[in-house]
Formats: sequence, C-alpha cells, structure tokens
Amino acid sequence: MPDEMLIPLLESGTLDRSVIVGAPEDFDFPTTLENAKTIRLAVAFGHMSGWREIEASFTQSHASHIQVLLGRAFFQTEPEVILAIKRLRDTARAGLVVEVKLASAVSTFHPKVWIIESEVSSFALVGSGNLSCGGLVGNVECALYTDRAPDIAALQSWFALQWNAAPPFANVYETYIRKYQGLLAARRELAARINQAAKKEAEDEAQWRLKLAIGLAADYWKTPEGQREVEERANALERMRIILHHPDFDFTAEEWGQFLRIPELGRIRLSHVQKTIANLPRLREILGQMAVTAPLAALEALQNVPGIGRNLATKLLAMHLPEKFVVINEPVQSALGRFGYELEIHNIVTREAYERFLKDLKLFIEECEAVGLLPAPALDAFFYHFRDKDVVGQG
Repeated sequence: MPDEMLIPLLESGTLDRSVIVGAPEDFDFPTTLENAKTIRLAVAFGHMSGWREIEASFTQSHASHIQVLLGRAFFQTEPEVILAIKRLRDTARAGLVVEVKLASAVSTFHPKVWIIESEVSSFALVGSGNLSCGGLVGNVECALYTDRAPDIAALQSWFALQWNAAPPFANVYETYIRKYQGLLAARRELAARINQAAKKEAEDEAQWRLKLAIGLAADYWKTPEGQREVEERANALERMRIILHHPDFDFTAEEWGQFLRIPELGRIRLSHVQKTIANLPRLREILGQMAVTAPLAALEALQNVPGIGRNLATKLLAMHLPEKFVVINEPVQSALGRFGYELEIHNIVTREAYERFLKDLKLFIEECEAVGLLPAPALDAFFYHFRDKDVVGQG
C-alpha cells in the first residue's frame, strides 16, 4: 500500500499503531475538528487519556453543533470524561450547541465512528479505536476514511438512530457514575494483575527483539544502500547547518523555507511555514541560546513557537549536535514499535521524555560509535529502512 494511503490518526502516532486508510495526503485530524461545522462522535468508551488528546481541538472548534455518544457497556467509560464533556456543554460559547449522551444499554454499544462536516468538505472515519490514548495513538487500530456523500448520509442516519435510542442524559449519567465508582476497587485489583502479566509478556518479547535490532543495524550499515543513506543524511545535516548559518542562526525567511524543504531526517508539514515565519525573531533567539547553553533547555521552548512540533524541534537539535541527538519522527517511532519499544511520545515532547528516549536508544548509539558513525544520520537511515519491514521474519 502506498504511504500516502496510510497515515497516523494523530501527528504523534505512527504507521504501526493507530492509522487512517484512504485519507488525503495533507489530512490533519485536529485541524479538521477545529474547522468543522458539525462533529458527531460515537464510541464504545471514553477515557480521559483520549479526551486530553483532542480536547483542545474541541474547545477551539468553530463548530456550531457537537454530539458525543458514549457507550456504557462493561463500565469502560470513565466518569471524568462524561463530566468533562458536560462542562464543555455547560460553558459553550454563543453559537455552539454541545450535546452528550450515554448510549442505550439494551445491547452492547461498540462502534467507533466520527462524522465531520465543514464548509469545505465532509468526511467520516469508521474504525476500531475508542476515545482513549490507546485508541487514538498507541494501540494497533485502523479506521477507513470516506468522503462519499452516500456513505456520509447513511452514517448520519445510523447516528441519528443510535442517538434517539439513547435515554436522556440527565436520567442516567449520575447513576452510571455511582455504579462505576462502586466497582472501582475490584476493577483496579483485577486490572493490576492483568497488566502485570501483560507487561511480563511484553518484556520477554522485547529482549529478543532488542538483540535482533542491534544485529540488523550493524549489518545494514555495512551494505552499500546503508552507507549511501547514512552519507546522504550526513550531507543533508551539513546543508542545514550552512542554510541556517549555524551556530549564529542569522538566517533569512527565505533560508528558513529552504531548510524546511530538506526531506532528510523527516519531512516537515509545509502548512505550518507561515506560522513559523511570523515568529522567526523568537525562533532565532532560541536557536542562538541553544548554541551557547545546554541544548536540551531549548527543546520545550522551540515547541512553544507556533508551527513547531516535536519532529521539527528534535530535527533542529540533531542538526546542532548530530553526535548526540536523534530525531523523533514517524518512521523512527514505527521502526522502534516493530522492534518492541513502547515509547510514550506525544505531539509535544518534554525534556524528560526526550532524555528517556535517548536512554532507550543507548545501545543503538553505542553501536553507531563503535563503527564510527554519527547517531543522527545513521539511526534515521536505519529506522527509515525498517519502518515497514517484517523485522521478526528477518531474525
């Protein structure tokens, strides 16, 4: 399948986890929520971890009508999510109607459906991911994108049927919350036992995957393709340093645009160009400080500049010190996921999270140093090569 037909649901996701099939190449889910006219969501359950991923897009949305239908089956929906959406309803700006319901309990409610309408276009996502961080980012999930008018009309009819079948929100939400809280102690005890067993399974598998990955990396860097890809990235890093006038960083807006168009070590979404150009004085100041003080101190400051996310921020760090820093982008995360690494990396990466990321890569970095390669270009080349490979079958 071509890469453009398969994209992560959220920018912080990866192609081996929660994905969308068939969306436009420039599809940006949070932006579509912000620009929507109406939003309809029906999911089996909601967790606060998922609500936090999209809350900003809901609160900043230009929509006039938002409907959220949450399942009650097996008491999986967390009360905090129900109350958070209720608060959004109660404090909605003028011109916005927010409605929330708990689905009928007559039968198990198990859909994962988004229906988004806007002035420009309308589409729907029908998939497997619930409103949780796992469903939106971390789990292996898949949703099909459709903008076909017959599909959207049919889904709207289906949603209306489920919405009308749900009891009035005021009649059930307090009772649901009381029952949920009554089961909480038993649920936590059982969940702890299940999580402990699952963690042991994952750790056992991760050990042999790590050995496999280190061996594959060493072999890849010896191949003509591996040597070429590493060299191309090293040359690209040097071009970046020249274009941005490293370490003075007195580059122009035109030169910044040239830097953003260098594809090596992660393609940058050009839709954010104007946001960054409007903030070039602040950006130059942060980069200048990065060059003379502790570079990691600049990581979070860079991500506070509009238009700069974790991909671009870590790309700038890797450009500055390629012997020490590694880019966090989708191919890197996808490859690491295939090797069994569970990375808690979101759209915004904190200094602490990035330090954990580098610690997780310690053995890879040491392997780079052992063969005389800079970690930034060598690891990016290796992870890009293996991002969609059957790595287990090669062991």
